Amino acid sequence: MKLVQSAFVLFLAGIIPSLISSLQLEQKSRKLKRWRKECVALVQDRQFETESESKRTSELICEIDSGETYTVMVPNQWLLEQIEKGNIRSGLIMKMPKNTFFNEERAEIDMMDLPEMASAPVGQEGPQRRELAVVEGKLTILVVRVVARDSETTRSEEDLANSVFGANGQVVNMKSQYDSCSHGKLNFEMAESTNRKIRNGVTTIYVDISTGQGDSVMRNAVTAKLNQEFDVSKPNQLADLVMYCLPPGTFSGVAYAYIDSWNSIYNDEWCSKLSAQMHEVGHNLNLGHSNEGENNGSYKDQSGMVSVALIRYIPILTLHAATNSHY
Repeated sequence: MKLVQSAFVLFLAGIIPSLISSLQLEQKSRKLKRWRKECVALVQDRQFETESESKRTSELICEIDSGETYTVMVPNQWLLEQIEKGNIRSGLIMKMPKNTFFNEERAEIDMMDLPEMASAPVGQEGPQRRELAVVEGKLTILVVRVVARDSETTRSEEDLANSVFGANGQVVNMKSQYDSCSHGKLNFEMAESTNRKIRNGVTTIYVDISTGQGDSVMRNAVTAKLNQEFDVSKPNQLADLVMYCLPPGTFSGVAYAYIDSWNSIYNDEWCSKLSAQMHEVGHNLNLGHSNEGENNGSYKDQSGMVSVALIRYIPILTLHAATNSHY
Protein backbone atom coordinates (compact mmCIF):
# COMPACT_ATOMS: atom_id res chain seq x y z
CA MET A 1 0.00 0.00 0.00
CA LYS A 2 2.83 2.38 0.94
CA LEU A 3 4.51 1.57 -2.36
CA VAL A 4 1.37 2.52 -4.28
CA GLN A 5 1.03 5.77 -2.31
CA SER A 6 4.67 6.65 -2.96
CA ALA A 7 4.24 6.01 -6.67
CA PHE A 8 1.10 8.17 -6.74
CA VAL A 9 2.94 11.03 -4.96
CA LEU A 10 5.79 10.79 -7.45
CA PHE A 11 3.26 10.83 -10.30
CA LEU A 12 1.64 14.01 -8.94
CA ALA A 13 5.04 15.62 -8.38
CA GLY A 14 5.88 15.04 -12.01
CA ILE A 15 2.59 16.10 -13.60
CA ILE A 16 1.60 19.12 -11.49
CA PRO A 17 4.47 21.38 -12.68
CA SER A 18 3.59 20.51 -16.28
CA LEU A 19 -0.07 21.30 -15.67
CA ILE A 20 0.79 24.62 -14.02
CA SER A 21 3.11 25.49 -16.91
CA SER A 22 0.39 24.65 -19.45
CA LEU A 23 -2.16 26.74 -17.59
CA GLN A 24 0.23 29.69 -17.40
CA LEU A 25 0.97 29.41 -21.11
CA GLU A 26 -2.75 29.20 -21.90
CA GLN A 27 -3.45 32.23 -19.71
CA LYS A 28 -0.68 34.20 -21.40
CA SER A 29 -1.80 33.15 -24.88
CA ARG A 30 -5.28 34.56 -24.20
CA LYS A 31 -3.70 37.99 -23.71
CA LEU A 32 -1.41 37.71 -26.72
CA LYS A 33 -2.58 38.32 -30.25
CA ARG A 34 -0.63 37.73 -33.43
CA TRP A 35 0.98 40.87 -34.85
CA ARG A 36 0.88 41.06 -38.65
CA LYS A 37 1.65 44.72 -39.38
CA GLU A 38 4.73 46.59 -40.41
CA CYS A 39 5.23 49.76 -38.40
CA VAL A 40 7.50 52.76 -38.03
CA ALA A 41 10.44 52.28 -35.69
CA LEU A 42 10.95 54.93 -33.00
CA VAL A 43 13.78 55.18 -30.49
CA GLN A 44 12.57 56.22 -27.05
CA ASP A 45 14.86 57.95 -24.55
CA ARG A 46 13.75 58.03 -20.91
CA GLN A 47 14.90 60.52 -18.28
CA PHE A 48 15.13 59.97 -14.52
CA GLU A 49 15.10 62.36 -11.58
CA THR A 50 18.19 61.44 -9.55
CA GLU A 51 21.77 61.31 -10.75
CA SER A 52 22.15 57.67 -9.72
CA GLU A 53 19.26 56.78 -12.04
CA SER A 54 20.37 58.91 -14.96
CA LYS A 55 21.92 56.14 -17.05
CA ARG A 56 21.05 55.87 -20.73
CA THR A 57 17.73 54.09 -21.07
CA SER A 58 16.46 53.49 -24.58
CA GLU A 59 13.59 51.40 -25.88
CA LEU A 60 12.52 50.31 -29.34
CA ILE A 61 8.99 51.43 -30.18
CA CYS A 62 6.60 50.37 -32.94
CA GLU A 63 4.27 53.17 -34.11
CA ILE A 64 1.19 52.38 -36.19
CA ASP A 65 -0.69 54.74 -38.51
CA SER A 66 -2.95 56.11 -35.74
CA GLY A 67 0.04 57.21 -33.67
CA GLU A 68 -0.48 54.48 -31.06
CA THR A 69 2.75 52.85 -29.97
CA TYR A 70 3.94 49.48 -28.67
CA THR A 71 7.18 48.65 -26.89
CA VAL A 72 9.16 46.00 -28.77
CA MET A 73 10.71 43.60 -26.26
CA VAL A 74 14.31 43.18 -27.43
CA PRO A 75 17.55 42.77 -25.44
CA ASN A 76 18.65 46.22 -24.25
CA GLN A 77 22.34 45.70 -24.99
CA TRP A 78 21.56 44.60 -28.56
CA LEU A 79 19.36 47.66 -29.02
CA LEU A 80 22.04 50.08 -27.77
CA GLU A 81 24.62 48.48 -30.06
CA GLN A 82 22.31 48.75 -33.08
CA ILE A 83 21.55 52.39 -32.27
CA GLU A 84 25.25 53.17 -31.95
CA LYS A 85 26.00 51.49 -35.28
CA GLY A 86 23.20 53.44 -36.93
CA ASN A 87 21.25 50.31 -37.85
CA ILE A 88 18.24 51.37 -35.81
CA ARG A 89 16.88 54.91 -35.75
CA SER A 90 13.52 56.61 -35.73
CA GLY A 91 11.69 56.64 -39.04
CA LEU A 92 12.78 53.28 -40.42
CA ILE A 93 10.17 50.67 -41.31
CA MET A 94 10.20 47.73 -38.89
CA LYS A 95 9.54 44.30 -40.37
CA MET A 96 8.41 41.77 -37.77
CA PRO A 97 9.33 38.06 -37.84
CA LYS A 98 6.59 35.47 -38.28
CA ASN A 99 6.19 34.52 -34.63
CA THR A 100 5.34 37.99 -33.35
CA PHE A 101 2.60 38.66 -30.78
CA PHE A 102 1.35 41.72 -28.94
CA ASN A 103 -0.19 42.18 -25.52
CA GLU A 104 -2.75 44.97 -25.72
CA GLU A 105 -3.09 45.12 -21.93
CA ARG A 106 0.60 46.04 -21.65
CA ALA A 107 1.11 47.64 -25.09
CA GLU A 108 4.05 45.31 -25.70
CA ILE A 109 5.25 43.24 -28.66
CA ASP A 110 6.98 39.89 -28.11
CA MET A 111 8.78 37.92 -30.81
CA MET A 112 10.89 34.79 -31.21
CA ASP A 113 13.44 36.49 -33.49
CA LEU A 114 14.79 40.03 -33.80
CA PRO A 115 13.07 42.52 -36.12
CA GLU A 116 14.53 43.76 -39.39
CA MET A 117 14.70 47.38 -40.50
CA ALA A 118 13.71 48.40 -44.01
CA SER A 119 14.67 51.58 -45.82
CA ALA A 120 13.14 54.84 -44.68
CA PRO A 121 11.17 57.20 -46.92
CA VAL A 122 12.93 58.83 -49.87
CA GLY A 123 15.65 61.20 -48.74
CA GLN A 124 16.38 59.30 -45.50
CA GLU A 125 17.86 56.09 -46.89
CA GLY A 126 20.67 54.16 -45.29
CA PRO A 127 21.93 53.82 -41.70
CA GLN A 128 23.36 56.97 -40.21
CA ARG A 129 24.23 58.42 -36.83
CA ARG A 130 22.17 61.18 -35.29
CA GLU A 131 23.98 64.40 -36.15
CA LEU A 132 23.64 67.98 -35.01
CA ALA A 133 20.07 69.01 -35.70
CA VAL A 134 19.39 72.12 -37.71
CA VAL A 135 15.91 73.37 -36.87
CA GLU A 136 14.58 76.71 -38.01
CA GLY A 137 11.24 78.30 -38.68
CA LYS A 138 7.93 77.88 -36.89
CA LEU A 139 6.66 74.78 -35.10
CA THR A 140 3.27 74.42 -33.42
CA ILE A 141 2.97 72.73 -30.02
CA LEU A 142 -0.04 71.13 -28.34
CA VAL A 143 0.09 70.41 -24.61
CA VAL A 144 -2.32 67.69 -23.45
CA ARG A 145 -3.50 67.65 -19.85
CA VAL A 146 -4.89 64.22 -18.91
CA VAL A 147 -7.74 63.30 -16.57
CA ALA A 148 -7.79 59.56 -15.85
CA ARG A 149 -10.30 57.37 -14.05
CA ASP A 150 -8.58 57.77 -10.67
CA SER A 151 -6.36 60.83 -10.98
CA GLU A 152 -5.56 63.87 -13.08
CA THR A 153 -2.60 66.02 -14.04
CA THR A 154 -1.84 68.35 -11.13
CA ARG A 155 -1.19 71.50 -13.13
CA SER A 156 -4.08 73.42 -14.67
CA GLU A 157 -4.34 74.35 -18.33
CA GLU A 158 -3.36 77.91 -17.39
CA ASP A 159 -0.22 76.72 -15.55
CA LEU A 160 0.87 74.56 -18.47
CA ALA A 161 0.28 77.32 -21.03
CA ASN A 162 2.32 79.65 -18.85
CA SER A 163 5.29 77.29 -18.47
CA VAL A 164 5.45 76.33 -22.16
CA PHE A 165 4.45 79.57 -23.90
CA GLY A 166 4.51 82.25 -21.19
CA ALA A 167 0.80 82.78 -21.84
CA ASN A 168 0.16 84.29 -18.41
CA GLY A 169 3.29 86.35 -17.99
CA GLN A 170 5.97 83.76 -17.07
CA VAL A 171 9.11 85.36 -18.54
CA VAL A 172 11.32 82.26 -18.65
CA ASN A 173 9.46 79.50 -20.48
CA MET A 174 10.17 76.84 -23.09
CA LYS A 175 9.20 79.06 -26.01
CA SER A 176 11.45 81.90 -24.83
CA GLN A 177 14.41 79.61 -24.18
CA TYR A 178 14.32 77.88 -27.56
CA ASP A 179 13.98 81.29 -29.18
CA SER A 180 17.07 82.43 -27.27
CA CYS A 181 19.04 79.25 -27.95
CA SER A 182 18.36 79.44 -31.68
CA HIS A 183 19.07 83.18 -31.83
CA GLY A 184 15.51 83.79 -32.92
CA LYS A 185 15.52 81.21 -35.71
CA LEU A 186 13.14 78.71 -34.03
CA ASN A 187 9.72 79.91 -32.94
CA PHE A 188 7.20 77.76 -31.06
CA GLU A 189 3.56 78.69 -31.57
CA MET A 190 0.40 77.56 -29.78
CA ALA A 191 -1.71 74.92 -31.50
CA GLU A 192 -5.21 76.08 -32.37
CA SER A 193 -8.53 74.42 -33.16
CA THR A 194 -11.79 75.53 -34.72
CA ASN A 195 -13.90 73.81 -32.03
CA ARG A 196 -12.37 75.83 -29.16
CA LYS A 197 -11.20 72.69 -27.34
CA ILE A 198 -7.64 74.02 -27.42
CA ARG A 199 -7.01 77.12 -25.31
CA ASN A 200 -3.61 78.85 -25.39
CA GLY A 201 -2.06 75.73 -26.90
CA VAL A 202 -3.44 73.38 -24.21
CA THR A 203 -6.32 70.91 -24.13
CA THR A 204 -7.68 68.51 -21.50
CA ILE A 205 -8.46 64.91 -22.44
CA TYR A 206 -10.55 62.46 -20.37
CA VAL A 207 -9.65 58.75 -20.63
CA ASP A 208 -11.31 55.74 -19.04
CA ILE A 209 -7.96 54.36 -17.86
CA SER A 210 -6.54 54.07 -14.34
CA THR A 211 -2.99 55.08 -13.48
CA GLY A 212 -2.23 51.52 -12.38
CA GLN A 213 -2.49 50.35 -15.99
CA GLY A 214 0.73 52.21 -16.72
CA ASP A 215 1.95 54.88 -19.08
CA SER A 216 2.04 52.72 -22.24
CA VAL A 217 -1.66 51.91 -22.04
CA MET A 218 -2.61 55.44 -20.99
CA ARG A 219 -0.48 56.98 -23.74
CA ASN A 220 -2.36 54.97 -26.38
CA ALA A 221 -5.70 55.87 -24.79
CA VAL A 222 -4.77 59.57 -24.98
CA THR A 223 -3.74 59.20 -28.62
CA ALA A 224 -6.99 57.43 -29.52
CA LYS A 225 -9.05 60.06 -27.66
CA LEU A 226 -7.29 62.94 -29.42
CA ASN A 227 -7.98 61.31 -32.78
CA GLN A 228 -11.63 60.88 -31.84
CA GLU A 229 -12.19 64.30 -30.24
CA PHE A 230 -10.58 66.27 -33.05
CA ASP A 231 -11.49 63.97 -35.95
CA VAL A 232 -7.89 63.38 -37.07
CA SER A 233 -6.09 60.18 -38.00
CA LYS A 234 -3.01 60.99 -35.90
CA PRO A 235 -2.33 63.64 -33.21
CA ASN A 236 0.54 65.26 -35.12
CA GLN A 237 -2.11 66.58 -37.50
CA LEU A 238 -3.07 68.92 -34.63
CA ALA A 239 0.45 70.23 -34.05
CA ASP A 240 4.05 69.56 -35.05
CA LEU A 241 4.90 68.52 -31.47
CA VAL A 242 2.48 67.09 -28.90
CA MET A 243 3.30 66.93 -25.18
CA TYR A 244 1.35 64.45 -22.99
CA CYS A 245 1.14 65.42 -19.29
CA LEU A 246 0.14 62.20 -17.49
CA PRO A 247 -1.38 62.08 -13.97
CA PRO A 248 0.78 61.27 -10.91
CA GLY A 249 1.37 57.57 -10.30
CA THR A 250 1.20 56.57 -13.95
CA PHE A 251 4.93 55.90 -14.29
CA SER A 252 8.24 56.47 -12.51
CA GLY A 253 10.95 58.83 -13.68
CA VAL A 254 10.77 62.32 -15.14
CA ALA A 255 9.72 62.01 -18.77
CA TYR A 256 10.55 60.42 -22.11
CA ALA A 257 10.39 61.27 -25.78
CA TYR A 258 10.61 59.65 -29.19
CA ILE A 259 13.73 60.84 -30.96
CA ASP A 260 13.12 62.70 -34.22
CA SER A 261 9.36 62.36 -33.81
CA TRP A 262 6.33 64.34 -32.59
CA ASN A 263 5.52 63.02 -29.11
CA SER A 264 6.94 63.55 -25.61
CA ILE A 265 5.45 62.21 -22.35
CA TYR A 266 5.82 63.70 -18.85
CA ASN A 267 5.28 62.48 -15.32
CA ASP A 268 2.77 64.97 -13.89
CA GLU A 269 4.57 68.02 -12.39
CA TRP A 270 7.54 67.57 -14.72
CA CYS A 271 5.34 68.71 -17.58
CA SER A 272 5.61 72.27 -16.22
CA LYS A 273 9.35 72.17 -15.48
CA LEU A 274 11.60 73.89 -17.99
CA SER A 275 14.44 71.38 -17.66
CA ALA A 276 12.24 68.41 -18.62
CA GLN A 277 10.46 70.33 -21.39
CA MET A 278 13.70 71.47 -23.03
CA HIS A 279 15.25 68.02 -22.72
CA GLU A 280 12.40 65.98 -24.21
CA VAL A 281 11.41 68.43 -26.94
CA GLY A 282 15.11 68.54 -27.82
CA HIS A 283 14.95 64.81 -28.50
CA ASN A 284 11.86 65.34 -30.67
CA LEU A 285 13.97 67.83 -32.63
CA ASN A 286 16.65 65.13 -33.06
CA LEU A 287 19.09 66.62 -30.56
CA GLY A 288 21.25 64.20 -28.59
CA HIS A 289 22.89 64.33 -25.17
CA SER A 290 26.06 66.31 -24.75
CA ASN A 291 29.10 63.95 -24.47
CA GLU A 292 26.98 61.18 -26.00
CA GLY A 293 29.17 58.38 -27.31
CA GLU A 294 32.24 59.49 -25.33
CA ASN A 295 32.96 56.69 -22.82
CA ASN A 296 29.32 56.47 -21.79
CA GLY A 297 29.28 60.23 -21.29
CA SER A 298 25.52 60.81 -21.55
CA TYR A 299 24.39 63.24 -18.84
CA LYS A 300 27.96 63.84 -17.57
CA ASP A 301 28.01 67.27 -19.20
CA GLN A 302 25.16 68.96 -17.32
CA SER A 303 25.58 72.49 -18.68
CA GLY A 304 22.86 72.17 -21.34
CA MET A 305 19.16 71.48 -20.97
CA VAL A 306 19.23 68.36 -23.15
CA SER A 307 22.15 67.01 -21.11
CA VAL A 308 20.19 66.39 -17.94
CA ALA A 309 17.27 67.55 -15.82
CA LEU A 310 18.17 66.76 -12.24
CA ILE A 311 17.18 69.91 -10.35
CA ARG A 312 13.85 71.53 -9.67
CA TYR A 313 14.92 75.14 -10.21
CA ILE A 314 16.56 76.02 -13.51
CA PRO A 315 18.03 79.48 -14.17
CA ILE A 316 18.11 81.07 -17.61
CA LEU A 317 20.26 78.59 -19.55
CA THR A 318 20.40 77.62 -23.17
CA LEU A 319 21.26 74.61 -25.22
CA HIS A 320 24.88 74.77 -26.26
CA ALA A 321 27.05 73.47 -29.04
CA ALA A 322 28.11 70.17 -27.55
CA THR A 323 31.45 68.45 -27.60
CA ASN A 324 30.38 65.66 -29.90
CA SER A 325 28.24 67.28 -32.59
CA HIS A 326 25.20 67.28 -30.33
CA TYR A 327 23.48 69.89 -28.23
